[in-house]
Amino acid sequence: AFTDKNLYYSGQISQWAKSEGVLPSTSISDVVIFGNNLYICTSSGLYVNKLSEIFTLNFKKVILDGNNQNLSINALGASYSFNDEGARVDQLMLAGDEKGKIYSIVINNDEQVTNTVQTEFSVIHKVLRVEDDWILSSYNQFKLLSNDKIYTLSLGVDV
Repeated sequence: AFTDKNLYYSGQISQWAKSEGVLPSTSISDVVIFGNNLYICTSSGLYVNKLSEIFTLNFKKVILDGNNQNLSINALGASYSFNDEGARVDQLMLAGDEKGKIYSIVINNDEQVTNTVQTEFSVIHKVLRVEDDWILSSYNQFKLLSNDKIYTLSLGVDV
C-alpha cells in the first residue's frame, strides 16, 4: 500500500510494516512486480527498487527518454518468453506515457529502451500482455500494438 511518500507492506492483511526511506513521488499511477524488482510509474518517471531491498527503499530512475528526464509514465506491462528448450530468454516491459507514447524496455542491469512508438492515443492508461501481443487502452478505446485498428468500448456512457 502507498500513502503520501511511504510504502507499507504486509504478509497478512491484519499486520502492516512501513519501509524505511521514501517513494520517488506522491503521484503513483501504476506498480508492477516483475522478476526481482518493484517498478513504480510516477508523474516524474519510472523507478525501480529491488524486492530484496523493500525494507529500505532505494529507488533508481529508469531512463526512458534522454531528452525528457521527467516523463510522466502512466502504465506498465511486463512479460517474458521462452526458447525452444523451455528456458526463459526475453524479459520485456512496455511503458505508456501521458502523451500516447509506448516504450519497449529490455530488462537487464540497465533497463534499456529498445524501441519507442507514438500511438494514435493522446494518453496511455493501461498496458496488458495477451499471448504474443499487447493491448493498449486510453479512455474508452483500446488497440492491439500489432494492429492499427482502434476499438471503442460502448458501455452507454463515456469511460
